[in-house]
Amino acid sequence: MKVLIIPVLVMALILIPITAFGLPIITLKMSSQSYSIGQTVVVKGFVNLNSSDPQGLPVTIELHDPNKSVIDAQILSLTNNQFTYSIPTGHGSKITGNGKFTVIAYYGNPNPMLLNTPQSSRISFTITGASTMQGGLLSNQTLINGNTTIPEFGQSIGTVATLSIILVLIICRKWKSNV
Repeated sequence: MKVLIIPVLVMALILIPITAFGLPIITLKMSSQSYSIGQTVVVKGFVNLNSSDPQGLPVTIELHDPNKSVIDAQILSLTNNQFTYSIPTGHGSKITGNGKFTVIAYYGNPNPMLLNTPQSSRISFTITGASTMQGGLLSNQTLINGNTTIPEFGQSIGTVATLSIILVLIICRKWKSNV
């Protein structure tokens, strides 16, 4: 009986804040779905709030690269229930290569439970025209948070390499002590 009660309580605590008020609907618009390197991508949004919805919450924006990694996140204030998110492309920006990028907007704090609900919205755009050598980066490299990353390895390669080396040292030490 206790096993059944705990999941029900957890779900109730998660769903009550979502259903306790009317869900605002976020609408995202762009002037184009395709941009070239060097252009600035502008996403405009509108939050349709009812009188029963919590007022004064910010909009949280996440920008996802073609590998679905978050490369930018911002908290924006609403002005007349509207907001604008702009991001340049090209050398020195967070978007330096080709591919499909996705902007996700949440009313309030980002919450994966709200993804694909009226409290969140997404829009995608494509970047084309990146040269094979862009600001010192090869075409298969990406600049993420100021660090050059090869997509096949991602940002976690340093951690994986370190753990692999430690594991090899432990195995060698145990093997040496057994010999």
